[in-house]
Amino acid sequence: MRRRIKRKGDLHSPLSLDAPRDFSVESPPHCLNLYILMLRPLPNATYPLSELAQKIGCSPSDNTPISGVCSLDEPQAGHIAFSTASKWSNIKKLEALSTIAALIVSEKVGDPPKDFPLPVLQVANPLLAMTHILPLYFAPHNLNTGIHTQAAVSPSARVAKDATIGAFCSIGEDVTIGAGAVLHPHVTIYPGATIGERTIIHSGAVVREDCVVGNDALIQNGAVIGAEGFGYMPDPQIGIRQVPQVGTTILGDRVDVGANSCIDRAALGTTQIGAGSKLDNLVQVGHNVKVGTHSLLCALVGIAGSCKIGSRVTLGGSVGVADHISVCDDTRFGGRAGILSDITEKGDYAGFPAQPASQWRRQLAALNRLPKVMKEWKKAISKSS
Repeated sequence: MRRRIKRKGDLHSPLSLDAPRDFSVESPPHCLNLYILMLRPLPNATYPLSELAQKIGCSPSDNTPISGVCSLDEPQAGHIAFSTASKWSNIKKLEALSTIAALIVSEKVGDPPKDFPLPVLQVANPLLAMTHILPLYFAPHNLNTGIHTQAAVSPSARVAKDATIGAFCSIGEDVTIGAGAVLHPHVTIYPGATIGERTIIHSGAVVREDCVVGNDALIQNGAVIGAEGFGYMPDPQIGIRQVPQVGTTILGDRVDVGANSCIDRAALGTTQIGAGSKLDNLVQVGHNVKVGTHSLLCALVGIAGSCKIGSRVTLGGSVGVADHISVCDDTRFGGRAGILSDITEKGDYAGFPAQPASQWRRQLAALNRLPKVMKEWKKAISKSS
């Protein structure tokens, strides 16, 4: 028998599913930091579906026991999963339905079919709803607050009492480490750098001299913040001479930097990543680049020096941006797009060089028809001759 549990829509917490998308919020609840900690599954954690429904703002009407969360690709008995599919016809095809105990779907798909085999929770945003449920089944690994005996910390460094400094970390002179910050083993912080409150830096990452990392930031393994920018000039005596890079790099609050990504320091002034922006793994940001707030840079994005990337911009995988380019707010670029000139109008772009996505699709469709057109053209020429 199908059981549909609708969203009540009366939550008033900052994490409410009904809360508007307000990108101007400066200080989100500190509980958000849970999701950038290393999490471990809680043993024997089982809750009735009605409690999960209440957690995400649904009317409780089913007590099916739920012992965990899982993906639809790897379903587990007794677990709950979520789907972002927009049609029930697609949801009903999921093989996981024969294994899982309940499903979270979007309220936009409408009422579930009468023959649907599972209880369903319907919400505005299934992925967001799942993030509310995860803390019931996962908890952060225990971290020992304080400075590990095998860490090397300069006497002039200012480390908050409740910060965590792991083994073999190297903290240089005049460094500031904010309250609640976590530096996992083998992190290197060069002299004069500042690490904000509750920021987490994973093993192997490096923050170079005088750079600033804001509050609630996340730096993944192997990332380098503030290495010298790629600045060189011809020199008749030695061939190529390096231009000194004496600026810094500044990351705003809630910036995430993926594994092995690099954000170069400025030649003069600052390289900046705005608050709330997220960088995937293997992203390269050149010197003096300015990235606005709440922008997304996917894997293998490369931004050449002195570019200005606006707010709420999405650069798909392997997008390249030529030097000194400006990209306006509220734009999205498909994978492998090449941005060779300024983008002044918001919208979706694709192709090389980047152009409005609708125009690129038409060109691609015309290109696919070209062999047939050429064949017909040659046939017409042969007949006329």
